[in-house]
Amino acid sequence: MKVKICTGTRCIFYGADNIMDNVIDLKESLSEYPIREGADFDIELCSCDGTCKTSEKRIAPVVTIDDEKILKATSPQVMERILDGLQEEE
Repeated sequence: MKVKICTGTRCIFYGADNIMDNVIDLKESLSEYPIREGADFDIELCSCDGTCKTSEKRIAPVVTIDDEKILKATSPQVMERILDGLQEEE
């Protein structure tokens, strides 16, 4: 699983840094969660890809998990999606 967190100005302003800290903490404590054996995820910090600039509404912060973009992402939402993905059968 790949988790991409936008670190563009708008996303950081609306909380991407908080999401980033929580996702890093989750990765470091994965052994405490009931996930399938060998499950893991990679974290990628990316500069602005322009997603938030294509909308007139506020959609930042933007987090992409595999190919699914989460708009107006929150830490609990992202953490839940990661844990759900790590619990699924391959």
